[in-house]
Amino acid sequence: EIYSYAYAAKDLRFIQQLLQFNGHSITLPTSIHTDSSAAVPWIRNPGSTARTRHYEKFLMYGREQYLNKLSVPVWISSKDQCADLFTKCEEKSLFLRFRAKLLNHA
Repeated sequence: EIYSYAYAAKDLRFIQQLLQFNGHSITLPTSIHTDSSAAVPWIRNPGSTARTRHYEKFLMYGREQYLNKLSVPVWISSKDQCADLFTKCEEKSLFLRFRAKLLNHA
């Protein structure tokens, strides 16, 4: 989940710069939703531990985005994480709700 946040932060920064270049105003910080309860405190609290030191350089971009107030990690429940539709086998009721949300039928 932390890797996904780092990639999302990179993509988000590109979109923010593209919108600003084209004259659109954006409200900062932009929320990046995650259903990982471990990712949010790791991103918000700078500092390393013995368990995170090996991949910390790669993930620093997501943390820098947060510290520079460009993005903010927001925890949401897995039952509200629409992206899980693409990566997990969801029960039928969740699948139908996520599908309706993605197709703007909700």
